[in-house]
Amino acid sequence: MLQKKNYKKMKKSLFETTHKCVICKGDIEIKRNVDGIAYWNRGHNAWPVAKGNCCYKCEEKKVIPRRKLQLLFDQKKGA
Repeated sequence: MLQKKNYKKMKKSLFETTHKCVICKGDIEIKRNVDGIAYWNRGHNAWPVAKGNCCYKCEEKKVIPRRKLQLLFDQKKGA
């Protein structure tokens, strides 16, 4: 069993790891709380543009617009 101190150290190092965006291949930003402690490093779901995770910039510029278009297409198709 992991001791509490070792668990916190391991958890901190897991969130300090940088991952790559599957769309632009750039680094996915590490989200930090007000104390500067990393709490998320996996980015956003890149579907329907790609399979995997993407950075904030690609989510905003590519993924969200594609989802909106797909939603509109699905609504017109069903109507």
